[in-house]
Amino acid sequence: MEKLTGYFRQVHLDFHTSPIIEDICRDFDARKFVETLKRAHVNSVTVFAKCHHGMSYFNTKVGIKHPHLKIDLLGEIVEECKREDIRVVAYISVGWDNYMGERHPEWLQCDREGRLLRPKPYEPGWYTLCLNTPYVDYVKAQTKEVLENYDVDGIFFDIVFQVRPGCLCYYCRKSMKEQGLDIESEEDLEEHSLRVEHRFMKMMRDLVKSIKPEATVFFNGRIGPNLREEAEYFTHFEIESLPTAFWGYWHFPFYVRFVRTLGKPVVGMTARFHKGWGDFGGVKTIEQLEYECATMLANGALCSIGDQMHPRGKLEDAVYEIIGQVYRGVEEKEEWCRKARPITEIAIMLRKRGKRYFVYERSDYGATKILLELKYQFDVIDQEADFSKYKVLIIPDEGSISDECEDKLKDFLKRGGAVIFSHSATLSDNEFRMPGVDVEYIDTFKYRPEYIEPISPIFKLPTHKYVVYEQGLHVKPKKACEVLAKLHRPYFSRTYRTFTSHAQAPAYAELPYPAIVRSRNVIYISFPIFKAYFIHGYHVYKRIVEGCLELLMPERLVKVKAPVSMEVTLLRQDNRLVVHLVNFQPHRRGLGTEYIEEVFPLRNLELEVRTEDEPSRVYMAPQRRELEFSYEKPYTRCVVPEVKIHQMVVFEI
Repeated sequence: MEKLTGYFRQVHLDFHTSPIIEDICRDFDARKFVETLKRAHVNSVTVFAKCHHGMSYFNTKVGIKHPHLKIDLLGEIVEECKREDIRVVAYISVGWDNYMGERHPEWLQCDREGRLLRPKPYEPGWYTLCLNTPYVDYVKAQTKEVLENYDVDGIFFDIVFQVRPGCLCYYCRKSMKEQGLDIESEEDLEEHSLRVEHRFMKMMRDLVKSIKPEATVFFNGRIGPNLREEAEYFTHFEIESLPTAFWGYWHFPFYVRFVRTLGKPVVGMTARFHKGWGDFGGVKTIEQLEYECATMLANGALCSIGDQMHPRGKLEDAVYEIIGQVYRGVEEKEEWCRKARPITEIAIMLRKRGKRYFVYERSDYGATKILLELKYQFDVIDQEADFSKYKVLIIPDEGSISDECEDKLKDFLKRGGAVIFSHSATLSDNEFRMPGVDVEYIDTFKYRPEYIEPISPIFKLPTHKYVVYEQGLHVKPKKACEVLAKLHRPYFSRTYRTFTSHAQAPAYAELPYPAIVRSRNVIYISFPIFKAYFIHGYHVYKRIVEGCLELLMPERLVKVKAPVSMEVTLLRQDNRLVVHLVNFQPHRRGLGTEYIEEVFPLRNLELEVRTEDEPSRVYMAPQRRELEFSYEKPYTRCVVPEVKIHQMVVFEI
């Protein structure tokens, strides 16, 4: 979607306003509203047509206009934004609609225990409507009304999903029976949910395109590992990911590296709130928002900052002063971000649970964490992706692969690619399906824990028996292969009958099973090393992965001497290579969540980039400050004098 690529400075503006609030939009002034957006350097805004309460904010003949709203709020915003060349997207809440849910309980989703998805009698919350009921006709009619009467540039559909494994309302039971699906089968329930969701998205996409062919269409709630099969319904992808809320700091780095491989523009969405959505009075620091937007730009994404307007209709000056400072910086950087494409060398492969892809969060986020800290350039891919783009594939810890994927892996290895896989990844019926390494599954660890002894110098670790905190597998090589690490047992597992000291018993004797083996360009690690790193943060596990990668891929795209918290990405833009250096410096605040408040600059960072050819110039952007450099094929070296939060270094080739 070429038209979307210039909108780096977006605001997603919520307005979920209860019908019991009477002074709604008392202070609204369309001119001041747009002036505030302009001062904050915003060039695209997603605004409210229909909210979670089921209220509409325009002159609707189909829906329920907020009972105390005296103006056409959507109409005034669209008209004034268009005067100032600000893109406008209309927000429509789909799955949550309290007004309709209260009046049509038969339209509510129903879980397998027969519970309707609605709040308990004395609790606040949302009513969840089923996408397989006449409610869909209501949503469709209201969407058509917005498209025909207002000059909007797109539609943002929110809460587009069915309960898992499936809804068992009257309408869903009826349609499952008609389609020959068994309501007692979890697999059939899942299949029916997907059919319902896909039918809804196709219907709405076709509706939007029939009225406004150039409009954007996005369905929120769909970003996940099976997104490829739904990509046709989207014009672009938006990754809702507020790191200081339940998403955490690893959600966006993982998902952006997957979503960007699917060939459509990507928007990263955070919010200005200290916590999560609707956190009135909660405002992030400038440093926090600068970091979050920097990670979006560094991964080839556009930026969106979420907010919620006060019921009286006035955007808060303090909030937009912060957004403005952040977006002023984004605007200065756009020249080096527009149409930039990430360059990568490694891919984390998604695995399946049953027929569908599944994100094994601790393992997948653990692999993401290790590669980020080691400054490798990587994507996350599904098994349908083109493997030939990568030098190394990582298959973490667990999950299955398809027959087609097994054949692709054979071809990938034959052409010189390399694979690291661990624990039970690709294991099916006690047989590993990973080509290229002949190891036989024996059983799981008999002791908790067991110990790993790296014996290869590639690991750069002192000779020692290191604890394996998570349970692994015992395997035996079927053919001769290189053992990189041995496995040891403790004296005994820790129980009330057998224990010594404060924690696990120390290593006692070597086991007849290897911990890590290499067969040509495939390395197998017998325990869930990525999950273990995510949970325990044991530096040894990261060093083991680093050693494996250096063995399989001696030359890497980027080298930089910087703390593990520094995030580094490499993008290509026409005849430029652009390195993004993002300085992540969180502080401990509250119970568990980390926030960014003060950031101290990192200075004199030695940077090496594989440019192949000698660049004509190297400079810092957006400052345009020239840097001295040296070139020794294939690497160009320079020293970056300072990085506060986000610094781009440009290599003109």
